[in-house]
Amino acid sequence: MDPLQPWVDPLEMRRLAEALMTLPPHASTPAEDPGFNGEFIGFAPDPVTAATSTQASPQTSPPTSPLRASEAPVRGPFLERLTRYREWLQSNILMLGMFVLDKEGAVIFDDGEHERLYFMARSMAMAAKRTQGESSHVQMRVGSTGLLEVISVETAYGRMILALIVHQALAAADLAQIAHALQQAVTPPQS
Repeated sequence: MDPLQPWVDPLEMRRLAEALMTLPPHASTPAEDPGFNGEFIGFAPDPVTAATSTQASPQTSPPTSPLRASEAPVRGPFLERLTRYREWLQSNILMLGMFVLDKEGAVIFDDGEHERLYFMARSMAMAAKRTQGESSHVQMRVGSTGLLEVISVETAYGRMILALIVHQALAAADLAQIAHALQQAVTPPQS
């Protein structure tokens, strides 16, 4: 025992220090970006500054080419049309995923597992609609490389919320074409 600090046992301290210095056998290596892991879904949006702050950030992906609007799907059963619409989007923009919600937040279509983003997308669309009017668009960073683009679109079935997960912000002209193509895709075929 140390006469100056009788409550400290040097052998016990060394054993504890060595135990802390060794990693347990099941310890994983840190993620590529320690600031964001797979559970990070973003911050609360500020619809006024979200578009301007994201557009000012450096772009890491190559710019997208203009959309080919003439190829948008317009025929077939509803979910089949949405599947073709997703394929059209995938062929035109660098997209990580997409989903479509109704105005109440119920899922209409999801091409992956984006449950954690549903509430956020609906909230962002509602906030953007209050500040921007009927045609609204807002974006927010999700994760270290993803951007959630939320577009509120008036369709034959009422307002739908289209959410795209992309690497970089989309141009305003592309967003207008994407919204128009969704309107065409969900419009019931005329008999």
